[in-house]
Amino acid sequence: GLYYTSTNTEGNKTTYYFRGNVTNNYVKFGSQTKNTCRYNGTDVIYYDLTNDTFFEYSLTEGQCLSTNVCANSPYYGNIVGVDDTTCTDAGGTLTSENATFTANVTEDILWRVVRINEDGSTRLITESPVGSSAFNTKHNDNAYVGYMYGTAGSTTYEATHANTNNSTIKTYLDNWYQEILLSYSSYMSLDAGFCNDRSVSANGMSTNFTTYGINSRFVVAESGGPQFACPQINDLFTTTTSSKGNRALTYPVGLLTADEVMYAGGLFGTENGDYYLNNNKTYWTMTPFRFYSSSISSILCAEKMIYYSSADVENFVRPVINLSSYVEITGGDGTVDNPYIVK
Repeated sequence: GLYYTSTNTEGNKTTYYFRGNVTNNYVKFGSQTKNTCRYNGTDVIYYDLTNDTFFEYSLTEGQCLSTNVCANSPYYGNIVGVDDTTCTDAGGTLTSENATFTANVTEDILWRVVRINEDGSTRLITESPVGSSAFNTKHNDNAYVGYMYGTAGSTTYEATHANTNNSTIKTYLDNWYQEILLSYSSYMSLDAGFCNDRSVSANGMSTNFTTYGINSRFVVAESGGPQFACPQINDLFTTTTSSKGNRALTYPVGLLTADEVMYAGGLFGTENGDYYLNNNKTYWTMTPFRFYSSSISSILCAEKMIYYSSADVENFVRPVINLSSYVEITGGDGTVDNPYIVK
């Protein structure tokens, strides 16, 4: 259902958020032209065995028709590009059928409403991933948990987590926004931000073992559970014209926090497939988890449960935007067959 809270929010202002297996928070906004690859009416993912990477958005004809379809994987849905062994390992069944390829199809983009932000803007996440990416190409320093990051090997927290370099996933999202949503920029809130919470209990630089702020919030008794407020200004990614945050973004696009997934119904380390953000595909959040002594920067991702992944691993990408509080809807009831339509 729809809940509200003014606890652990930005400025203790009220925010309204969806939680559970809700079916009335679909929004149709924007459009994209892509190649479609489908089997039984659903999108098919291409898996590059050579590079161990997944792609979902706009496959080439060669990728789409490269193999028979591996159907009904509980982790990835329908897949092409895999052999029988890989298909079985993914929990699917290799069929004798090919997917159907269609070039240059213009489609509306379907989103889910996550919450009404404290400033009245509306946070949306794409219903389906738009592709896949590593969070960063490297994982051997605390710097690489950053959506933007400083200098690897630094001896101070400030130098490690300076917002100097774009992460791999920020570059991916910026390119996607520029291609798909740039013409819709007037609809966006330029004030609301995206939290890459790099607050720490200790250390936080170079290759020192570090636990980031989310760790204590997983144990409700320690800190009162998840929070919507971003603990540090440096970690609240906002556009250059925003009145708050670090003003480091060129485009108003980002990712959900693990806290927002928790509010929606996701659990750390325990499966719960019955909430609206789960679509059986592992996607990145923006929330760092730990840096291990074995030199692995880990970022939290989500599916049926919240868990961590090395920053250099390829996971799915679900962009997040904030629609201005001035945006109006012209119709729809929020269901998947009749989503809200932005004016």
